[in-house]
Amino acid sequence: MSGGDWLDFKEGIMSLYPGSSDHDWYRATNLENLVENQAAVPMCDLLQFGKYYRHFITIADFLLDKEVISQREYSKLFLDGFHIDFRNQLKVHLNSLHTPDQFWTVAEIKQVAECILPMVRTRIPLAFPTITLQSSTQPSYPYRPAPPEPTEKLAASSPTEEVSESQPEQNQLPYPQSSTGCRACSNPTHLIRYCPKVQDYIHQGRCIRDKANRICLPNGTLVTPRLATGKDILERIDNWHQAHPTVSVL
Repeated sequence: MSGGDWLDFKEGIMSLYPGSSDHDWYRATNLENLVENQAAVPMCDLLQFGKYYRHFITIADFLLDKEVISQREYSKLFLDGFHIDFRNQLKVHLNSLHTPDQFWTVAEIKQVAECILPMVRTRIPLAFPTITLQSSTQPSYPYRPAPPEPTEKLAASSPTEEVSESQPEQNQLPYPQSSTGCRACSNPTHLIRYCPKVQDYIHQGRCIRDKANRICLPNGTLVTPRLATGKDILERIDNWHQAHPTVSVL
């Protein structure tokens, strides 16, 4: 039933009740309750919008005609009847028409609403984001840089025993670096520089220390994992000598 049909129907009903007046039909609280209840429901489609529009103008036109509300209040209440998500999206488009200093008319609000709603899937609440250009390229999540590692930890860190074939052998470490225990004999109670077994091997002529204090074969070859297998340096020396019993290293 359109707004005009409803008013004709209303006048017909009023004629059955002599003495009643138009003011008995609608009050400002009726319109306020309609707006408040409608605003609590997400606006989903044109069918829902049409129902709200017909109910609103039926009451609001009556109050406007009786000068209970002004034209500005008429438009504001109509806009307030939309769910907050859809209302915000409406305002974005309405601002492109003109600023709210000169209030938006119900006809303007209705035109914009009918343009937006067909793009919304039925029964899915609207939550249109407002697209703004971001000048910053920073990530949206909080960024916390990793703290620098302590100097002691950096000094103690070591490369893996797998070395790149593209590097010259003289730049390769002969054994993995470690901050605890002896890398020569695997004894955890002392470090390689104080290892008594290394001194014994040097006295036996099985190895030497070069100018960089690295453990080498007597011919100056570094004792690397490629030279011979073994869990530590001295075991690699033993395995190399066992594999080369006739090779003179003096």
